[in-house]
Amino acid sequence: MASITYVKKHLYIAETCVSDSWEGDMYTKLENEVISKVVDGLYRVLLGREPDESGHDFHFNNIMANYKSGAFEEVLRGFISSKEIYESNLEKYRNSELKKFGKEIKNIYEDNVFSLGTHCYTSYMLKVAGLKVFSGPFDWLFSSCSLIEDCFSDNFEKFLDKSFYETVPIDKRALQHVNKCDHRYFKEKYGINYVFNHRDPSGDKDYNYYVRCVERLIGTMESGRKTLLVCTLRDNLENHLSFLSMARKILEKSSNIKIVGAAITDNTEKVPKIISLYNDNKINLFRYESSSKWLDIRFSSPTDDINLFKHICSVACEAK
Repeated sequence: MASITYVKKHLYIAETCVSDSWEGDMYTKLENEVISKVVDGLYRVLLGREPDESGHDFHFNNIMANYKSGAFEEVLRGFISSKEIYESNLEKYRNSELKKFGKEIKNIYEDNVFSLGTHCYTSYMLKVAGLKVFSGPFDWLFSSCSLIEDCFSDNFEKFLDKSFYETVPIDKRALQHVNKCDHRYFKEKYGINYVFNHRDPSGDKDYNYYVRCVERLIGTMESGRKTLLVCTLRDNLENHLSFLSMARKILEKSSNIKIVGAAITDNTEKVPKIISLYNDNKINLFRYESSSKWLDIRFSSPTDDINLFKHICSVACEAK
């Protein structure tokens, strides 16, 4: 209610100016200045940013049209109920919930949590939850479960083979900073373009980055420390089978690992659904039918991010 008090105070000042005996332009100018400051304050207090010109003009005109009728709080409530404020607050709530679940996972796995792709969403979700302490080789890549299994089958030999790297010319990219590098072997075998979407390992800097990522993941697995690997994938039977094959190959490398896979499908229902597809002591695969569209690094509704990660936390932390 502090923001309501703020705006009422300044609107009262403007109203007082109008009721004074000042003439025309003098009080109109002061009235406009005060209302403009009210709008600026609303943006700073409620949205945490400076107003854009069109937004400022809209709310300025709205207040000017309504404040003399005494509908001060209704003007403010209309501002508070805007889509931007709603989404901003819901996103903050989502992030706080993911961090809460992340602490539960960290209590068991400490810093030994890695993304297995196959979408950037996995890395982003772990980052928001405070679990992406170290970068892994499959962060921010275009991949598949079969590609990842291939990497573990030869200890990342082909993954790190520079002879397969093909830099994508800038004029062939969707944007200058993405689609940076193809991996010829993976492209030909799995039909995946731009495996290295955000980095170009044909250069030493990015190549050394991936070497460290691989060494970090393999070193963690070989150390015997309890490790969590998380994968998100599109929901279809082929991907289910590929995930299980990949998970079993990884478990040949180390036994103290939990592998969780979320097979995601966009659902038109209002209530999301979670269906267990496979569950044993080391591998858990479930279907998540979302209530909103799955985007690059989030769902269009933050409640889907919360529900999905809550279930990942549940199966990752369940006692066996």
